[in-house]
Amino acid sequence: MSLTDNSDSGKKVEIRYNGPYIVSGGIPLVRKIQVVSEYGEPLTWKKDGEIPTEEPYYLCRCGLSSTKPFCDRSHRIIDFDGTEMAPIETTAERQETFPGSKNIVIRMDMNL
Repeated sequence: MSLTDNSDSGKKVEIRYNGPYIVSGGIPLVRKIQVVSEYGEPLTWKKDGEIPTEEPYYLCRCGLSSTKPFCDRSHRIIDFDGTEMAPIETTAERQETFPGSKNIVIRMDMNL
């Protein structure tokens, strides 16, 4: 499976079956830090440098790599199951609205 940016730029992220993400086409790998308010509330993300890579580079999906964010093939040792489990319904289809207020609407994603 491949995810592309819908142009002819050559940028591509391929998902290897039960393995890593394979990134090619000059996509930079950047480190970001969260910017928070004085109360600790998350506001945005700020670029905090670039991680050097070669083409293509392989990103860990199993979570056990000793060279994170890069893949070290740990997925082979643990028999990693990379089946995507994200819901396919839209957010609106998954939400339940809670009654009781006239001035605010509270909805909860029931798939979380």
